[in-house]
This record gives sequence, C-alpha cells and structure tokens, in this order.
Amino acid sequence: MKREPVKSSSIKSVGYEDHSKILKIEFCRGRVYQYFDVPRRVYFELMTSESKGTFVNKIIKSFPYEEVVTEGSRSKRNSLKSNRFCKRMRQASGSRRN
Repeated sequence: MKREPVKSSSIKSVGYEDHSKILKIEFCRGRVYQYFDVPRRVYFELMTSESKGTFVNKIIKSFPYEEVVTEGSRSKRNSLKSNRFCKRMRQASGSRRN
C-alpha cells in the first residue's frame, strides 16, 4: 500500500486500501499501524482534518488495529530519518513540541 506524506507533527504518512478498508499510518517516531474496517469517508475526513493527530486519537483509534513490524522498522537509521522529517514538519507548521 502506498502511503502519502501528510503535514502533521505526529504523523508522517497515511495510506488507504478501498477493497480491504485498511488504513495504514506511519507515525513520526517510526512506528506503523494498520487499522481495520475503516470506512472510506473516515479516511477522507482524516486527510482533510486540520489536526490529523487529534483525529487519530479521537476517531481512528476506536477501530481494531495492529502494529506493522518489519525488519527495518526498528533500525536507528529509519528512526533518525523519521525524526528529521517530522521535525521539519513541526517547524513548517509552527508547532513547538519536540
């Protein structure tokens, strides 16, 4: 599933598969979760929400989910890349969180 980068201080990218209704979210700290049985309208609401992190916490986390663990997902190199990307996004959005 292809994920699209998003402007968020906590989320790096989001992907969605219509046929399986799976929403996949990559967080800035490098972890990836997939959420099941997510209606397409909820995906669109997430993508157009002003605060994607708040939307995930209030709406998306109510769906069944699991963490996606791959061999490279825990590597320090990937974490550093993710953290640099998210730091740039926070700076661009004016967020003060570290």
